[in-house]
Amino acid sequence: MSFMQKPKATKTTVHPVVRLMVILLLAATPLRSQETITAPMDSIIKRIIPLTINQKYDSALALCAKLERMPGGLAYGYFFKAAVLQSRILDHENDIGKKEFLAASKQARELFQKSLRKNSRSAICHFFIGATYGYEAFYFGKRDRLLDGFRTGWRCIQELNAALKLDHDLYDAYLAIGTFRYYQASLGKNFAWLPFIEDNREEAIAMIRKAIYHGKYSREAAINGLTWILIDEDREQEALALVDSALAEYPRSRFFLWGAAAANYRLERWSEAGRYYKLILETFREENYLPPYNAVSCYLRLAEIHFYQANYAASREQLAALYAVPVHSDDRKRCEKLIKQARDLEKVIQNSE
Repeated sequence: MSFMQKPKATKTTVHPVVRLMVILLLAATPLRSQETITAPMDSIIKRIIPLTINQKYDSALALCAKLERMPGGLAYGYFFKAAVLQSRILDHENDIGKKEFLAASKQARELFQKSLRKNSRSAICHFFIGATYGYEAFYFGKRDRLLDGFRTGWRCIQELNAALKLDHDLYDAYLAIGTFRYYQASLGKNFAWLPFIEDNREEAIAMIRKAIYHGKYSREAAINGLTWILIDEDREQEALALVDSALAEYPRSRFFLWGAAAANYRLERWSEAGRYYKLILETFREENYLPPYNAVSCYLRLAEIHFYQANYAASREQLAALYAVPVHSDDRKRCEKLIKQARDLEKVIQNSE
């Protein structure tokens, strides 16, 4: 990118199938789930979700284990365990806990499939089966196994559509289906002139808003997903208003801080963008854990921000911090592109002084 052009920033360059599955992380249970979830189970679930959003993963996992031991709670315990582990993998940008995540997702799906064989018209079972496929599609997409990701993602959407056919009021299902339809339409927007290509992005966005307004447990996940869609649509002001509504409740949640940082960066609100990137780093340091890829991403953005503010000395300081990040072999390939951008920025600074 030319450092004199308006920035086009997101947290990372993300393939659509990955973005689709990101919003499934906390998509939880559908509106009618009271049919199978008891009040004590519901109470546990409502504690797991905010703990996960606030990066309190160990506490959330402890509650998942408690949920597994409750009467009728085994499948739900596995499901939420998978959700929490997937969220941590996403947040930390590493594979720690991947085996446990994949096992929990599979165990949950098999239990819901067993229940579905007893009651073929269970919308709830279709929903949970679809969500577990969504988790695994995300995993494949993050590792560039795009064919596996799309194949598994398609199974996810088929199950969720089956759930909606049985119960139109499963508003949480609209989140994943709407997101899938958005990125499907987005991929085809350059071919909109063809008679068989329809641009249904606004319709898809409307479906996600249904999950925000009417979903029982998926409001936060829908806000996160729609924030990135609005940024993708160059509707940064709308994205910022949306993510701010979540940050009012979760002011230190990185699930929303990344979106707020990116939207402000795109709007060239340098001070605000810088504040959010610094806050992301601060929340990691509070946990005594700073993942290399996240650290490099933040330092690069901060260096760019100071450059745009013509504060070259501060930009160099951020670049120095970036170069000092210990990048392990697992992260090296992903960080190489960002480090190259940092080197390019360093050259531009030299020519600007």
